[in-house]
Amino acid sequence: MRSIHLQHFRCYSDLRLQLKPGINLFVGDNASGKTSLLRACQYMLSSFFAGFSDEYTKWLSFGDDDFQQEFQRGKQLDEQPISISFDPSDLIQRLSPEYLEEQGTLGEQVLEKRSAKNRRALTGGFKAYRSYAQWLQSHYYDRETARQSYPLPLFAYYSVEDIHSNRKLSLQPFSKTTSKFSLGYLECLEGDGFLRYWVHRLLVLAERDPEHSELGFVRRQMLEILGAEGCGLFYDMLIRPIKREVVFVTPDGREIPTSFLSEGYKRIISMSLDLVMRSYLLDYPIYGDETCRHITGTVIIDEIDMHLHPRLQAEILPVLHRCFPALQFIVSTHAPMVMSGVQSDGTNIVYRLRCSSEAEYSLEEATTYGLDISTLVECLWELAPRSHEVSSQLAELFRAIDAGDYQKARELLQRLRQAFPDGELKELTRADTLLRLMQHPPRL
Repeated sequence: MRSIHLQHFRCYSDLRLQLKPGINLFVGDNASGKTSLLRACQYMLSSFFAGFSDEYTKWLSFGDDDFQQEFQRGKQLDEQPISISFDPSDLIQRLSPEYLEEQGTLGEQVLEKRSAKNRRALTGGFKAYRSYAQWLQSHYYDRETARQSYPLPLFAYYSVEDIHSNRKLSLQPFSKTTSKFSLGYLECLEGDGFLRYWVHRLLVLAERDPEHSELGFVRRQMLEILGAEGCGLFYDMLIRPIKREVVFVTPDGREIPTSFLSEGYKRIISMSLDLVMRSYLLDYPIYGDETCRHITGTVIIDEIDMHLHPRLQAEILPVLHRCFPALQFIVSTHAPMVMSGVQSDGTNIVYRLRCSSEAEYSLEEATTYGLDISTLVECLWELAPRSHEVSSQLAELFRAIDAGDYQKARELLQRLRQAFPDGELKELTRADTLLRLMQHPPRL
């Protein structure tokens, strides 16, 4: 997606935002508007399913809590219509350029809901995009040649609840060796808790058809993400239908079943496997083994740093972008290590989100690539004024963490805590978290 314009949506009265085709990273403290912005993007992506519709797709509409609450002189004002405008032209150009040649540019599309009393959003504002999605559904597969004619876009959303979600789905769709293309869209924008279902599918395929192309494809792509050329976490991935387990082999030879992985590793595997499985289901007949490199679409990840060691925080986004170079990533974080790994250029951008004391929400482009932790903490968070001595001690603390001098960092941290026993320095909490993660990485 090229752009998005929010009006009266949750905390945003009027916000225009340009999106880049690669990584769009949103940085900010809690209550800075990150989750609301991602929610708007979720609705934007879901509008595709107002046209492309079957038993595996779901069009998400605005909820009552998406209406902006405004107060004046102690009175709550009447709700204003929600409006989300977006431009899907780049997506259509990548998928089926001849459609734009015949129909012309779609222009700005608008999702709108005028009142909480309405059941669904109005479709008139994005009629052209809805018509395109209907056209794609009827043309992506050629029955005469029995071949896929057009690629399908991938859409996904991963929240902070992903690995803790107690999702209850029927296993039947995941148990078929031959599946519909649209299985790749099954609750894709509410994609939390899918790990056990994809593991089940791999075990079923391995038991019934060990030579199935999906098995080899998934294993190769997962190792590209997680192996030596990716995050460097695992040496191999083993699918064992008799023992009913999928196992990941560490560089030192340990075999870790998915059910015994740490939360951080489990979240990386859950997201990666979900992307790989959906990519295969949607576009493998067109792209074959190069599917992950060519599939287009948009992926939303909330708090990508959640549960991750700082090394992985810095690596995971660049690795995912390298393995899925045609996907657009819309991601939120408040972790300095994630920010330092994203370079703002023609493909990627970092936005700093802010909320003023008057509850006005805004954002601005930020340069974070390659900056050390101390610089990021100082520049991106509005820290309370400090004396020169305290500022110097904080800078020295984060430099020690950057340099790996953890003993010195612990001594500096203890000294500052003694000077500020009531927790006035919120930077100390960040420093303590970084130290614990650096010194004691999460266990597999």
